[in-house]
Amino acid sequence: MPARERSGASVLPKILALPVLSELVLDGFAYGGNYLVEFDSDSLWYETSLFMVARALGLGMKTEYHTFMHMPSHLRQSLARFDLDLKSLEEKHLFNIVDTYTGLTGLPIRGEPRLTASGLSGEIHKSSYLSELTAQIVKLTERGVPEDAKGWLHVDDNTSIFNRYFSEREILEMFQTKVFPFFKLAEITTIHAQLVGAVSDSFLKQFEAQCDGVIDFKSREEEGDIERYVRPRAFREKVCDSRWRHLHLLDNGKIALDSRPLKDDQLGIRGWLRGPKKKK
Repeated sequence: MPARERSGASVLPKILALPVLSELVLDGFAYGGNYLVEFDSDSLWYETSLFMVARALGLGMKTEYHTFMHMPSHLRQSLARFDLDLKSLEEKHLFNIVDTYTGLTGLPIRGEPRLTASGLSGEIHKSSYLSELTAQIVKLTERGVPEDAKGWLHVDDNTSIFNRYFSEREILEMFQTKVFPFFKLAEITTIHAQLVGAVSDSFLKQFEAQCDGVIDFKSREEEGDIERYVRPRAFREKVCDSRWRHLHLLDNGKIALDSRPLKDDQLGIRGWLRGPKKKK
């Protein structure tokens, strides 16, 4: 019998069903998996991330939102429309906001404690951040990750903010050698999010290669309207339908996903991905 079972600690299921995204990847997501969302600036990634977190909390998942672009107060206002008792969830250590954005503003605004559920903390705009984070991860690994720090869902709104403060080589090395292994050890399922166009193609490809799955959030103009789409592009050891699906933002903040996959030739998706034809 595994040690965690003998000690009476809860044993996590092998598969995690993430709201919205699991409709695209029927095999589910692995605890400790690192997944990458690549999104356009006018896609529905942010709205989807809020709805996904709200649904996860409603299902009893321990959930953490890492905000790089929004004030925690604005985040709470957005989540409040889903009839969640956030105060109670936070007091019970079921919901946590990691506030990086307030510190980045440089304004005299009181923010949230910059502390993750696993105990990691720091301010990414300081030059000492990477070395401090490395030391924290090493110490936590040596001590052993506490059981109550395991099994969380961690969602970033925009991980590419790191690229404003550190070189691509430094970020890739940190994530590959410290962040990804630690999240796996702590069985924290993490959704990283990279803004397409904010980082180099080389960086994006190397980041993709380290992740367990890649999901695209795109937008395009059709007959004067902006339409939004999503697809699971590639997943390791999992079968997924990589066709584009249409996303809808409803008035109540919920995200609706077309159950019927779109055919490429219906919207010219293949041409869209290839770009405009070259003139002869």
